[in-house]
Amino acid sequence: MSTVDSRETERVSKTVIGIRKLKEPMPAPANTRVFVVANQKGGVGKTTSTVNIAAALAMGGLRVLVIDLDPQGNASTALGVEHKESLGVFEILMGSAQIQDVVQKVVGFAHLECIPSNTGLAQAEINLVPMVAREMRLKDAIEDLIKFKSEAGAGYDYIFIDCPPSLGLLTINAFAAAKELLIPIQCEYYALEGLTQLLETYSLVKKRLNPNLNLSTIILTMFDSRTKLANDVADSVRQHFPNELINIPIPRTVRISEAPSYNQTIMTYDPVSPGAVAYMQGNVSKAKTNLEKALNVKDNSKTKNNLAGVAMSQGDRATAKKMLSQVKDKSAEVSYNNAVIMILEGKYSTAATSCGSEASFNKALAQLLNGNLDDASKTLSSSKDKDSADGYYLKAIIAARSNAGVDAVVSNLKSAISKDKKYKEKAAKDREFIKFMSDASFSAAVN
Repeated sequence: MSTVDSRETERVSKTVIGIRKLKEPMPAPANTRVFVVANQKGGVGKTTSTVNIAAALAMGGLRVLVIDLDPQGNASTALGVEHKESLGVFEILMGSAQIQDVVQKVVGFAHLECIPSNTGLAQAEINLVPMVAREMRLKDAIEDLIKFKSEAGAGYDYIFIDCPPSLGLLTINAFAAAKELLIPIQCEYYALEGLTQLLETYSLVKKRLNPNLNLSTIILTMFDSRTKLANDVADSVRQHFPNELINIPIPRTVRISEAPSYNQTIMTYDPVSPGAVAYMQGNVSKAKTNLEKALNVKDNSKTKNNLAGVAMSQGDRATAKKMLSQVKDKSAEVSYNNAVIMILEGKYSTAATSCGSEASFNKALAQLLNGNLDDASKTLSSSKDKDSADGYYLKAIIAARSNAGVDAVVSNLKSAISKDKKYKEKAAKDREFIKFMSDASFSAAVN
C-alpha cells in the first residue's frame, strides 16, 4: 500500500475540539531537553517536523515549548497562536519583554506552549549586530524561563527552537541555547546539499560557544517509498549517520501539507493519517533508544518502568512485564503500568488491587470489568479523570450496565462527545449500548 495520501479534501472550517492525549503517557526525561531544529535548505519539512514532534510529545502528557525563531512565523501559524500583533521572541532578544510574559498556550493540548514569531523578528539579524554577547541572548532567556517554570512546579520536558532556513545570528542564537541538534532531511535530489556547511557551523558553535551541543537526531521527511531516489537518499543517510537517524521516515502526504492552513498540526487535523502515525512512532522509538542507553549506564527502577511504558505503547506486553518484574521501587507509576497489563490479561480483581487506595480511571475500569459497578462508580467520581472524555464515556457504560436508564447513558455520552468527538462514532457502534440503539434520544446523540 502506498504511503502517499492522495485524497482530495474540501476547504471547510475545521476546529480543534477537546484536549488531545494518548491513552498511555510517554516517559519524561530527567531534565529539560532543548532541541534546535535546523537545516539551511528551505522546504525540507523543518517547521512541519518541529510542530508535529512537539504535538506528539504533548499528546503523551509531556510539557513542551516551541520557540518560533523563523521570521516567517510558520510554526506559530501551524500551532494556531496569535503572532502578528503579539509580543514574541523578537522582544525577548531585544530585552524589551520578559520571556515568561510572551508564552502562549496551544489550543487542543494540555501542556503545549509556544513563543511566537512576529513581524519585528525580520529586523533582528540587523539589530543584534552591535549588541554585547549577541549570540547568547536566547540562551540566557531560555535558562531564565526553565528556572521560572521549575520553581512554579511546571517545568518543561522538551523545548524545540524552530530556526530560519539560514545560518545567520538567529540560528547561531538557537545553536548556542540548545543541548541537541535535530536535522530534518528531505528524501529528494539535493537533500544533502548544504548539510556539510550546517555541520561545520555546528562544529564551530560546539567548539567556541556551546560545548554541550550534540547532534542527536536526524529524521527523513517527504519520503516516497515507490521512488528509487528517495530510497537512495535514505540509504545514504543511514550509512553516514547510523546512530543519529530515526529509521522511521515521514511520508509525503497531502494531509501534512494541509494542516497548517487550518492553523493545526497533523496531530489534531488528521491524527490517524500516515504522517501523524510516523511522527508518533518516531518519538516512541527515540524514547526507547535513549532509555536503553540510560539503563546501560545506570540500572534504576525509573528507567525500567519508563521502558515498560514504551513497550506497552508498542504492543510488546512481554517486554513490559519483564521490565516491571525487575523494578524494586513500587511507585504509583509502576502500579499504574502493572494494572494496565493485568487488565489486558483479564486479571481484573488483581488489577484493581494493584492500583492501591488512590482513585484512578484504571482502577474504576478494572472494577467495572470485574462486575463491581458501585465500586467503579465511586472510584471514578473521586478520580481526576471524572470530568474527562474518557471518564464520561466510562460513566455511560456503568449507567448502561447498571440499568440506570437511557437518560443517564445519553447525558454522559453527550458530555464525552463534547470533549472528544471520536466518542460519537464509537458509541454508535459500541455493543455496550446495544439495547439503547433504537431509542430516539440515543440516536440523536450519536448520529
